[in-house]
Amino acid sequence: KMNNEELKIVVLSALLHDIGKFWQRSGEPLTPEDKKIMSNCCPLYENSYTYLHVLYSGRFVREIFKSYDLVENIVLYHHYPERAQTNYRRLVKIIQLADWLSAGERKKKIDNKISEVEREPLISIFSILSFNNKKVNYQYLPLMPLELNLTNLFPKENKLEAIKEDSYLKYWQEFIKEAQMLSKKPLSDLLITQLIYLLQKFTISVPSAIYKQRPDISLYHHLKTTAAIASCLWAIKISEEELNKILEAIKNEEFEKLKEAPCILVAGDISGIQDFIYSVTSKGALKGIKGRSFYLQLVCEGIAKSIIKKFDLTECNILYAAGGNFYLLLPNNGEVKKEVDKLKLLFERNIFQAHRGRLSLNLVYLPIKYKDFFEFGNIWQNARALLSREKKRKFSSLLEKAKEVTEILGPFEEGGEKKVCIICGEELEEAEEICQLCQSFEELAYDLPRAKVIQEKYGEIKEQKRKAKSWKDVLNSIGIEFLFLSETEEKENTYLINSSNFLAKGYTGFRFLAQNAPMIGNSVKDLDEIAESSEGIKRWGVLRADVDNLGKIFAEGIKEEERTISRMTMLSEMLSLFFNAQVEKIAKEEDFKNDIYVIYSGGDDLFVIGAWSKLPDFAKRLYEDFQEFTAKRLTLSASIYITPSKKFPVYQAADNAKEDLELAKRDEKNKITFLGKPIPWGKFSSLEEIKNKIIYLLDKKGPNLP
Repeated sequence: KMNNEELKIVVLSALLHDIGKFWQRSGEPLTPEDKKIMSNCCPLYENSYTYLHVLYSGRFVREIFKSYDLVENIVLYHHYPERAQTNYRRLVKIIQLADWLSAGERKKKIDNKISEVEREPLISIFSILSFNNKKVNYQYLPLMPLELNLTNLFPKENKLEAIKEDSYLKYWQEFIKEAQMLSKKPLSDLLITQLIYLLQKFTISVPSAIYKQRPDISLYHHLKTTAAIASCLWAIKISEEELNKILEAIKNEEFEKLKEAPCILVAGDISGIQDFIYSVTSKGALKGIKGRSFYLQLVCEGIAKSIIKKFDLTECNILYAAGGNFYLLLPNNGEVKKEVDKLKLLFERNIFQAHRGRLSLNLVYLPIKYKDFFEFGNIWQNARALLSREKKRKFSSLLEKAKEVTEILGPFEEGGEKKVCIICGEELEEAEEICQLCQSFEELAYDLPRAKVIQEKYGEIKEQKRKAKSWKDVLNSIGIEFLFLSETEEKENTYLINSSNFLAKGYTGFRFLAQNAPMIGNSVKDLDEIAESSEGIKRWGVLRADVDNLGKIFAEGIKEEERTISRMTMLSEMLSLFFNAQVEKIAKEEDFKNDIYVIYSGGDDLFVIGAWSKLPDFAKRLYEDFQEFTAKRLTLSASIYITPSKKFPVYQAADNAKEDLELAKRDEKNKITFLGKPIPWGKFSSLEEIKNKIIYLLDKKGPNLP
């Protein structure tokens, strides 16, 4: 455990090293104090001082954080480390190297425009994607804070729609008001985490680099990945001499000298998700199915957070965690690898014991060399390939002892005349209808739509020795507890749900979740009640949807030389953001909130149960917003399955909808299967017009044809 104040200083410096780019674009001039130190901090190039943004970054640290002199100096000198004092020059060079690796910077020459102020909007990461012979067509994100409603962040085709002359000034003033809430706070994990979420809120729509690169990487993703890399460089105790060698090799593009691996990429996911969520009987299924789905998200997130906590790292080192999988950046040293191996075995055993093999954890890691940061897409793809292989050899690490082989191969139950749970079919220990685990999922589903905050509590990682009796058992064994509350006085490690106004309320950060549930009074509607709210025939239905060609998008969408760690994480997170935020925003609208239950939405897909008559409108709205958000570069395929009766089993409806989704993905993809028929999205509206005409003709108040 590397609990060191210097590490926190490195992370804080990395998170703020380029914040001056944002301030500089507001048009505010340099102060006399800035000009005094300009020659020390800014390299001279063709008789002009360059990288003036460091002066703004330094002033931001000075004015907001007051007494953090070391952070201010690291930020000021990160483009001119040879001028820094010897007692902190190594830390400055760590930030410089992390900055270069995050950006995947290859250029030898300094661009002579780097002292100018450019007020450019951020190019949508989706609009640069090029595959299936699609031409790149830039679209631009407006300067807007991140909120649950992503509509304000839909990219614009015209640059002038996205940014006006005073946009940066107004936006900076909005940011600084909230940043001042962090003023004079002590250096701590809380301060760093609050800063991460503040930067996500305000700089996800601000471009990082304008002068040397196309401005398609957000400042947030650049700062976050720089902090992740910097913390790894610090943790491996890199020397100044080694830093000099690597920086020189990068400057001269001598990539053959960059074979050392300072980091490891840890990737993980859960297998068995589909069967675990949907293999439940219809009686009371809806009460627990949402809880089951959300529990799996918590397990993945819990493992990711538990691992970074173990190494005293920050949320910056979670590159991605959504959709049942996660990617972490950790320092590459012997101790970390040994500990990851131990945690992998323990977490795998815990999940196996808790669910008796119905779920399994797949966890892999691979080294990242310095040169790999210049083609990070290959590392991302290699991790996915390793995970795919791991899924085919589930429980392999648990098969070393004869006792464990017997445990894995079963049988688990006693058999005979024993009573079983009416939800999951597991044998019951007592005279009850529902097992304790299924009851706990119902409780989670009850708590979720009512919660305003999520609180995390960290404990000891321990062995799970028996089948789980509650979803909390597994999380506790992982070393984390999640509490869903309406309010709490304990603000640390507490996250506001579906609102980014977290600092005003003193919380650590915010989370966007698909939280809406159709209610009657204080209870979530059951399947019968959802069916009854349909127009026409009284049935419930299922909507499934996922992103088309996702593997191809990551493998080919971005040019190989541009697949930096910043771009890869940004592409993943922006996709996930749509499924976590905008889906919830649509579900909460008046037309849908009482009839649509989003069982799962995250990563790149979703599963919804609702009144059948509302599902086509919901699907259409979802598709239209997805197209807008992704600059019309990506598509969704979807399916709607209407159950033949109210009592139809959920697992069968989910299965039938999955078959229909596969039907929609045949040939061209980009379709929705409805009533067993795959329909291109472009024809969906014209079919709706025909449907409306038929209804009008049959209407008692209209022609009323037989």
